[in-house]
This record gives sequence, structure tokens and C-alpha cells, in this order.
Amino acid sequence: MAMRRCVIFSAGEYWDVAYLKSLLREDDFCIGADGGYLLSKALERPLDLWLGDRDSLNEVPDLEECRIFPVQKDDTDTMLAIKEGLRRGFRSFLLLGALGGRFDHSIANIQSLAYLVQHHARGEIADESHRIFLIQNESIQIPQGYGYFSVFAFGKEAKGVTITGGEYDLADGTLTPFFPLGVSNHRVKEPAVVSVKEGCLLVILSEREKERK
Repeated sequence: MAMRRCVIFSAGEYWDVAYLKSLLREDDFCIGADGGYLLSKALERPLDLWLGDRDSLNEVPDLEECRIFPVQKDDTDTMLAIKEGLRRGFRSFLLLGALGGRFDHSIANIQSLAYLVQHHARGEIADESHRIFLIQNESIQIPQGYGYFSVFAFGKEAKGVTITGGEYDLADGTLTPFFPLGVSNHRVKEPAVVSVKEGCLLVILSEREKERK
């Protein structure tokens, strides 16, 4: 049985409601991060918890559990939701509405994935075109359904990087945060595998195959 997941609704952009709905599971624990409440309403998904500073939402949702925070704080609303999910014992996270709009918030949400890795949890950002996640000292198969995959060193050099099954393979290489060597790859055979022996890789899947038809 899959580990129960914490889904966080953030206040970024979205347009394909049906696709985002398809990503949800019946037993997901759902947290609305401030204006992410509007996304949860669009997806017709009730929240288990709402929290935020109300700078992207004019109302306080009528929910059993709501928490209001000051605008001046160190944590973004999404980070508040992540910390609360971790506190409740979740180790698997999906962030929706975490891209688009303000670019700085998109970067902050990607950095929040690293916070999850540091706390022995897994997180993923998904929208209509992308899946974004981090791997550390491990090997993964690139999921099917996307036209491109890119890998970037995150935080510091990533050593012992190997890519097989892609148009651009790599054997025991080093990626640095200062040059985008791993951008815009795509699979040419199955399975396409990415591994890193030391460090973190940011993995971005882009262009869902349905979009390319």
C-alpha cells in the first residue's frame, strides 16, 4: 500500500483542472496554503487544514482547522504547510499550484523540496506540464509520459552522475550548479535511469506527451 500523502495547495497558476484532479488520491491529507484555498475549491477537494497570512486570500475559509500567521515571517505559506505536514508525520508530499505567477515563489517552492530531503521526506511539484523533484545519493528510473527530462546539480556539485537510456548519456560524471549540462534530455530506450553517488540532483520532467500530440 502506498504511503499516505500530504498534498499542499499553493497560490500559483493553474489551468487544467481535470488533470490536476487526476493527481489526487482519496486518502490524501490536504493543506491549503493561503490563496491555495482557491485551487482546492476549483478542484472540488475539501481541505483538512488551511493556514496562511491572508496576503493572497481575502477570506478565512470556513473550516474546522484554520491558522492565521503574520505577514512578516521567515516561512512562506507553503513552507508553513510543509512543516505542519512533517510535524504530523507525513513523509510523502505533492505540491500543486506551486509554479507560475511570481517566479521568486516558484524558486522558493523548489528550495522547499530540498528542505523535505533534509528532513528525510520526499516531495514533488506538479503542474499541467511538469514534474519536479530532487534525488540524493540514489538511482531512479525516469517516469514515462514526458517528452524531456533535465537534471541539475542542486546546492553543490553532484558527483558520480550516470544517465543511461537518454539521447545524452553520462557515465560517472560531475555536474556543477554553474553550468546547465544536464538540460533537455529525452529517452531513446527503456528504462532511462539517472543516478547520483554524492550530492543532490534536481530532476525536471517537462512536456507531457499528451501536450505534444
